[in-house]
Amino acid sequence: MKFRLVVAIAFLVCVRASALAQTNHEGGATPSPKAMGDYVRCQFGTEQENAWLQEPRLEAAKQAVRKAANSLDLKGALGLDKIAMLTQSIETATSSRELQSAVEQATQGETLKSAREKLSQAATKAVTGTGEAPATPPDVACSQSILSYSETKDAFGTRAARTYVAVQVVVRNLNPDYEFVLHDVQVAVPIRDVASHFRAGRDRLIARGVAIKGQTLDPRNVLMGGLDTLSATAAAASSIASADFTTGASILTAFLPPLKRWFPDYTVDQLNRLNDLTFSASSSYKIIVPKNGAVPFVTFVPQELFDKSPRNWSRKEFYEWGNTTSVIVAGAHIEEIKNQNGAATGK
Repeated sequence: MKFRLVVAIAFLVCVRASALAQTNHEGGATPSPKAMGDYVRCQFGTEQENAWLQEPRLEAAKQAVRKAANSLDLKGALGLDKIAMLTQSIETATSSRELQSAVEQATQGETLKSAREKLSQAATKAVTGTGEAPATPPDVACSQSILSYSETKDAFGTRAARTYVAVQVVVRNLNPDYEFVLHDVQVAVPIRDVASHFRAGRDRLIARGVAIKGQTLDPRNVLMGGLDTLSATAAAASSIASADFTTGASILTAFLPPLKRWFPDYTVDQLNRLNDLTFSASSSYKIIVPKNGAVPFVTFVPQELFDKSPRNWSRKEFYEWGNTTSVIVAGAHIEEIKNQNGAATGK
């Protein structure tokens, strides 16, 4: 199934309106003639994937041939010996060509022509049913990687790490003439080996709200806030308290600043990092990939879409989720327009 972007007219309206809002109607942006027509998949295409891994559609074809060979009508026509030979050949096949050869070898002869055609049709139907990978624009590419729980916790805070699975995406714009503005990021999480629907990653504004709540509930901030309250209350009460109480309050007040330096508040940097790196579809926070450049960003996926919290993933599970989670991005090429004085006014 091909995931298409909105029609070209929508591109013109959205990009133009965003640029005009930023430049007070002094300039704007228009999509280039090479505006994207498809989402870009953040993994290798079929041909590139086949160069590294076993052909992804081969297993579907193998399964279809096994099922067809063991159906009642073909089982009677082939016989147990030929089915056993075909099954063994299927297991060792490493390409569609070898699978087809195995079918032809097991169904030699005119009497088995019908069985041969049925097996071939089953394999072809299985391959066609998986669908072709969407065409990737030649001048836009991207890659993806799931962050571990500890990475997400250190980079964006405990609350974000316990709520989301963070996925790092790197988008490359190889076009030497036009910049590339990102419009959408979607993630598909497999459920029991079945690919789910693509869903939009959490927008920066939503993830930021979660991080702000986490900043309030951070154990360090709760403790320091309690000590600050105690120190302020003790200082206020010193005027009516004993000399020993006043001395203790002064010691507590003096002790707090070095204690805070000893245990710094990382949540401020974590919140700033989230603001800097997280994708947002809002025109106020749009991500623009420069000409012949690349931009990394992070999108968040709710942990509820996964069978297990990433906090409890084993190494094998982390590897499997990283291999089976898919990301696609969408956007449009834009060009810079200059005002009458020759100065750049929009992107």
